[in-house]
Amino acid sequence: MAVWGLGFGAVPVAAQSWMARAMPANVEGGLALFVSALQGSLAAGSAAGGVIYEAVGPGGALAVAAAVAAAGSLALLGRAGAAISLQSAGSADLANRSPWRAARPKAAASDHR
Repeated sequence: MAVWGLGFGAVPVAAQSWMARAMPANVEGGLALFVSALQGSLAAGSAAGGVIYEAVGPGGALAVAAAVAAAGSLALLGRAGAAISLQSAGSADLANRSPWRAARPKAAASDHR
């Protein structure tokens, strides 16, 4: 239980740190989006779990939860693999090509006076 608590406790902090780095011009908006997405996903998961539990029973709800967790894990592993591939390709400018970073808009010519 302690390992789960320590592991899960780091997720919101890490996600908020990533959001702040990904959206430096609008940190407050990014964090509000993060909280909204988290609460919406909790509500949707609870509603879907309740419907599945009523229709199929606890075994069906657990099977669907396991399938969703596996799909999420595979998606994260795929993204991590892409980042590792970029790094192993010898990229000197990995930070600008990483799929984990948000694209930053280029300054217009009129901005430089």
